[in-house]
Parts: sequence; C-alpha cells; structure tokens
Amino acid sequence: MSDINIQTGTTPANVMWTAKDKVTDCGQHTSILSELGQVDLWYRAAGVLSGLTLFADTVRGGGSVQGQVTLELPVLTDTPVSVVALDPGGGFSGPSDAVSLDPLDGVVNVLQGRTMRQFTINANKVAQTKQVVIVASAGVTKKAHLTVERSA
Repeated sequence: MSDINIQTGTTPANVMWTAKDKVTDCGQHTSILSELGQVDLWYRAAGVLSGLTLFADTVRGGGSVQGQVTLELPVLTDTPVSVVALDPGGGFSGPSDAVSLDPLDGVVNVLQGRTMRQFTINANKVAQTKQVVIVASAGVTKKAHLTVERSA
C-alpha cells in the first residue's frame, strides 16, 4: 500500500503509518498503526454473495413469495447473481417444477452502487405439498428452503 491520503476536513492528515501485516489476497486484513491509533483494513471482493433471504418459507400453489440476494459490498457495476430452484430429492435432482423464478433466466442483477436486489418466486399449482431449495451463487453459494402447499 502506498500513497494513502487521509482527509481531515479540507486538509490531509499528517499521519505516519506502518502496515502490521501484508494484505495480498481477498479476505485478508491488516492493522494500520500510527501515533494517533489503529485502523483495521480489510481486502474484500465486491460482488460476493453474503445472503439469500426468502420473505416467507411457505407459499400456496398459485401464489408468490419475494426473495432477496445480498452482496457483501456495494458493486461498481451491475453484477449478476445466479438463482435456481431445485427439487431437494437425492442431492438436488434437478430444476423444480413446483415454482418458476422472475426473472425467468435465473439471473438477478444487483445494480451499480447497491448491495441487494429482490426477485419473485411464483408457485405453481401442485397436487401435494412439495419442498423446493432456492440456490443463489456469486462467488459463494447460499441456499434457502421453500415449501409449496397444495392450493385450496
């Protein structure tokens, strides 16, 4: 690290500092020490998925539920997050026929400067209750479980 400019109001701070540990890869951090104190500096990649949330864990066939993907940091450009709905049987046997996702292509774009984006899960009418696993991926993978109940 070099040429770090810390502003205090309208003038640069007169601070001498040294890095305690080298930061060479994503996920690492160092403490920056000076005569004024200590600051922790983390190196994290933008666009890494930190959360997948479903705003309900059960939905009736014919209904819908909102989901949300959350990234660790605001992104510098629109960033795609892959989202799929799978049947949980036998190690995620394949795409679920109990739901469809909106957007249909399974890509939720988190917009520039943001950390999260919502999407819709539409439940199809089912003859019996079905379990669905929603899987989101962007750098890491997160899973959430949804129950689709038979329509009344």
